[in-house]
Amino acid sequence: MTETQTAADQRWADAETRARAFLAQPRNHRVLPIRGFVLAVALTLALLVVISFTLSPGSDARLTLSAIGAGIAVLVFVAEVIRAVRFRRRAGLAVVRVQVLASLLQREQRAVSRAATGKTEAPADRRIVVDAVATDLASGDGLPMLAGQLVVWTALAVSGVTFWPLYLVGVLVAAVQFVWTTRSAMLAQRYLAASPTS
Repeated sequence: MTETQTAADQRWADAETRARAFLAQPRNHRVLPIRGFVLAVALTLALLVVISFTLSPGSDARLTLSAIGAGIAVLVFVAEVIRAVRFRRRAGLAVVRVQVLASLLQREQRAVSRAATGKTEAPADRRIVVDAVATDLASGDGLPMLAGQLVVWTALAVSGVTFWPLYLVGVLVAAVQFVWTTRSAMLAQRYLAASPTS
């Protein structure tokens, strides 16, 4: 056995140990209904945009609408932080996806992520690592925070204040992150549903 192969085996053994610990730890039992959540976010954004166009730029009503939108997003942030802290307190020191993949090379991490979203077939001897990553992705835990960011940027952009084009760039960046994370979560859910071990 070559030194390179030994190092690779050690990396994957470390990843597998962490993956088993990740899958064995208590789960946050909240299952985010991703399609319904995305629909609610889309409706919120549509309402912000449509109502803002019916109000004159710079009006108090438009600024109030933006403040309400930003306030909703802040409430989402606070609720998510409280939920995460309470879960962490109950679960203790948790293993997270980054730790599962920490020992792997970048190309190996990308291969695991592709397999976890069903883009490639997961080898049988790597399935536990792929399952851990897919389980984390499928939870959709990061979506509420990303949705909050998207609503904040949208609220700022529709406020009509001087720097609204800059805020529009923020909307586009937040939208790309939200869509990418949503897609990954849905693909991971599909992978887990089709997986013989789930």
